[in-house]
Amino acid sequence: MFGLMRSCNQLHYCGTCKATGRLFGQRARLTLNHDAVFLGELLLALEQATLPASFTARRCFSLPMASEIPPALAYAAAANVVLAEFAVADKLTDNEGTRWKLARRGLAAAFSQARVWLHASGVPLEALFAQHQAQAQAEALPTTLTALAAPTGTATRLVFAHGNTAHSDILGQLGEAFGRLIYTLDALVDRPADLKRGAFNALTATQTTVRAAIDYVHEQQTCIVAALTALPLPLPDRQRFTLQLQASVSHALMSTQEQQPRPRYQPPQRKTCTSPKCTLQDICDTCACMSCDCTCNCCGDLACSTCCHACGDAGCGVCCCPSSRSFSSRNVD
Repeated sequence: MFGLMRSCNQLHYCGTCKATGRLFGQRARLTLNHDAVFLGELLLALEQATLPASFTARRCFSLPMASEIPPALAYAAAANVVLAEFAVADKLTDNEGTRWKLARRGLAAAFSQARVWLHASGVPLEALFAQHQAQAQAEALPTTLTALAAPTGTATRLVFAHGNTAHSDILGQLGEAFGRLIYTLDALVDRPADLKRGAFNALTATQTTVRAAIDYVHEQQTCIVAALTALPLPLPDRQRFTLQLQASVSHALMSTQEQQPRPRYQPPQRKTCTSPKCTLQDICDTCACMSCDCTCNCCGDLACSTCCHACGDAGCGVCCCPSSRSFSSRNVD
């Protein structure tokens, strides 16, 4: 996952981390992702479950017993590790260094255990891993941003839908929109770096503008909020998740806007007076005199104080501009 929902509840963050350590080993805690914490929070809220006392201990290496881990949190931990396996595979596909080979080797046992856990929870692993292959195929022959985001959306749908069978349909809709959103945000945030190193980027490959990608993100955000509203969540949790999503998306989009090059300064355009009575050639379009409706008597065009002075020198008469009236009058006299 992208790690979008960073403003998660600290207690649930620690709880998901500890559940991961207990079930899949201490190394697996390095894969912890904020979006997996969000999934755990969401499933716990649906079940109206609370974390046991052992999860409130502030000692990081004090792990709870496996029997104390709520099923929702155990599911989120397993999903986090399996999706981390996808992320490592993507890094290896992009040839991003030997450290990812070491990561795959060091986390191989955790990946295997998490797959077994998800399979026992009813997640169709073959379909889930097929989406990873479909993503690679889609990026090999890119067409549209929607088509590129589809495999990630489908994979996230499978993960969310099987977290709670009683609300699988709505959770699936939420997961698909969430997957499409994080895929697009990832492309938006990484676009400058991808361009610099010549790596694949969904926006560049499909010639999608930043504006169109942002609109697509907002469209998926609306779908997520609609799904949250449809779920039987306690009102405080629904409001918290909605605000959390809004803040996280806004923060991510702000970082993409900061990366856009600032427009170069363009000097004010000037126009030429065509009146045969006026020797003034250039008249400024954006001058302070526009606020006082200053016009040059000889040509009727907008003029700044400098232009008015020039008109006075040319013998055009007294200009209406207060800042230059005395100057023009002296020249006429």
